[in-house]
Amino acid sequence: MSIEELKKIFLDAGEVKFRLYSLDYVITKTDNGVIIYPIIYDKKQIKYDSIDELLNSYLIYNETIIQNENKIMKIEQNV
Repeated sequence: MSIEELKKIFLDAGEVKFRLYSLDYVITKTDNGVIIYPIIYDKKQIKYDSIDELLNSYLIYNETIIQNENKIMKIEQNV
């Protein structure tokens, strides 16, 4: 799966769900930014100003989502 596919779904729908390692994550657009959280820890939301900042800053096992691009699975619109 690719970062471009993730970004396209996010920009079209305003929300995207994906799996990285063993956790499912949701990225959601808000009025003043973008939030990301693992579904099982939905209270642990982290806010960023843009999707690009999120993809380049959010760390999973000390690597950004961009660095883990080849490990992203099951990208879909969160319904």
